[in-house]
Amino acid sequence: MRASAREEKEVKHMNVLLPIDGSPYSEMAISMVKALQLPASTRVVLLGVLPEHTFFSGANFNSIMVHGDDYLVGHRDYQEQKEVEMLQGALKILRAFGTRAESMVCWGSAGNEILKTARNLKAQLIIIGGKGERGAPKSALGDVAQKVIKDAQTSVILVKKNTPKIRNVLLATDGSEYSNVVAGFLLSLPLPAKTHVILTTAVQPRMAAVMKMPTMNLETNRNFLEQLQKAEEDKASELLAEVKNRFKSKGYKVSSMVLRGDPVEEIMMVASVVQPELIAIGSKGLTGIEALFPGSVSHKVANLANCSVLIGKTTSYKPLRSEIVKSH
Repeated sequence: MRASAREEKEVKHMNVLLPIDGSPYSEMAISMVKALQLPASTRVVLLGVLPEHTFFSGANFNSIMVHGDDYLVGHRDYQEQKEVEMLQGALKILRAFGTRAESMVCWGSAGNEILKTARNLKAQLIIIGGKGERGAPKSALGDVAQKVIKDAQTSVILVKKNTPKIRNVLLATDGSEYSNVVAGFLLSLPLPAKTHVILTTAVQPRMAAVMKMPTMNLETNRNFLEQLQKAEEDKASELLAEVKNRFKSKGYKVSSMVLRGDPVEEIMMVASVVQPELIAIGSKGLTGIEALFPGSVSHKVANLANCSVLIGKTTSYKPLRSEIVKSH
């Protein structure tokens, strides 16, 4: 289903949440903001989260015993000030290339605070580094990134590389609502005129199911599955043609291909060839339940990809108060 012109226009006026922690992956996330060439009306909010367990980090026990609460308050203020200074450096970088940016500092669990702040801001996009400096990631993404991808109520860009410029975008689509969200977002951006958009959709091979058919007539089974396979591939080609026209109307170079096989394996294979700066994929497929499972296509792609990944979600916020300490 084609996204309406109104939906594509609305993406232009958005709040973007950019959590950073001073790590190299935070620097990569900042580079992604520039590469996306976000419209001038976009508001980017930098978020620094101080984990509660760092409150006593560097605190002197004797000083706590002698000075009590006054020392603890001073120590907390000192840690907040260090975080503010880190954010100020990032603000200068963003503002230098014309981004409307501001910053916030809060205490708590990084994953939870990112999600709360996104809800409060009604952010349409979260841009986050694949790993962070604090903590020991248990996976290829890091615990915080994993949580944000899984629980965010809006689209997320997981940044894995420094991205000076976007030249190739690999868009995996299946015609679902979430695929339309991703396509609409990309269409709303003033990407460089020479950006190459590679469209893909995957069709599961069915010939392996011949032996499982109830009848013993293998030739009949084979003919039936061949017809079914062709019908699905024709439908996939029609889907790609419709999406292709939308991008061509914006002046982008577009190519498309119907993939046959496991979606994750096929997407990774194409990515290894075209070397995109960004893979764009919906958080759920047509079944509507994919994102409930850690082994979902989008989750696997986010883990395996060597480049940044945009995971499209339909934004739907429920009010939830966030304890933001300071805003700058």
